[in-house]
Amino acid sequence: MNSFEKLQVQFSANLTSPYYHLVSDELPNHVKYLYTFRTIDQFINDLDFYLKNYNIVDLHQVIDYVKVGKPLPINPLFLSFDDGFREVYDIVVPILYSKGVPATFFVTKQFIDNKELFYRNKASLLLSHIDTNPLLLKKISDFLGDLSVPTSNILSHILSIDYNSRTLLDNIAMHIGLDYQKYLDTQSPYLTSSQIKAIIEKGFTIGSHSVDHPKYNLLTLSEQVEQTRLGMEYVQHQFNLTYKVFAFPFNDNRISTRFYKIMKNENILDISFGSSGMVSDLAMNNLQRCSFDNMQKTASEILCQYYVEKQNRLIIGKDLIKRPFC
Repeated sequence: MNSFEKLQVQFSANLTSPYYHLVSDELPNHVKYLYTFRTIDQFINDLDFYLKNYNIVDLHQVIDYVKVGKPLPINPLFLSFDDGFREVYDIVVPILYSKGVPATFFVTKQFIDNKELFYRNKASLLLSHIDTNPLLLKKISDFLGDLSVPTSNILSHILSIDYNSRTLLDNIAMHIGLDYQKYLDTQSPYLTSSQIKAIIEKGFTIGSHSVDHPKYNLLTLSEQVEQTRLGMEYVQHQFNLTYKVFAFPFNDNRISTRFYKIMKNENILDISFGSSGMVSDLAMNNLQRCSFDNMQKTASEILCQYYVEKQNRLIIGKDLIKRPFC
């Protein structure tokens, strides 16, 4: 047995859940400065590896497993994508469909039909625009004068702007003549409703990824609930879904057990997904996934890394996400 096989045997009953954002051989400006992602060949190799070494399960099997305890096959694997980028329709779905691999795509209400641009995509687009005209750095530095941001730190400052300060990205863009709406209209970075319906018709499943992709640990409990409720209701009604699944934007760090109780008691969600890797969770009906972004290794090497991390947490008794109660 090689290293992967030995580790997989140890965790053969565990659900393995790799997730991606996009797959492409090109580097879109709205993602360029945020993270690296799989090329088409890398993704195809990932799928071939999954097909050889795992039993790939669909969303309905995962829901039945969590809600009613229906057993999953040995070495189960659940595949998903976040953010609803256009490449899902152009590249990912055709590959998955040709190989008979199920997957779930988590989409954000305000990005569907290219209504709005995610604030992190705005930041990357700003940096791409600056890259074509470095003289803009001085102009932005002058604009941000009251914040005392030196020219040398402009790029990192733009990337550090968070959800609560996101209007600053709009102000900077306006100041240097960058038109986000024009980019949405000409580039269409996100899925349209008709594309999502076509994806569903091919047998794939859709989930919610919130209203506008905030960091949940920056929100109040009531804001967290509303983001989840409104995003889920929109996706469910728009696409006639019979199930209610949600993936936290960014992560579910420090989300309280009270939030999950509300999700269950008010029947807002069937299940939800975090992004903390192969770790157990105290929260009800919440499963963790393994990111394949910023990874240039093979699927075998990446999953070995996640297995080893889990193994080490088990040894020191820290393989359970403990959550605040309020």
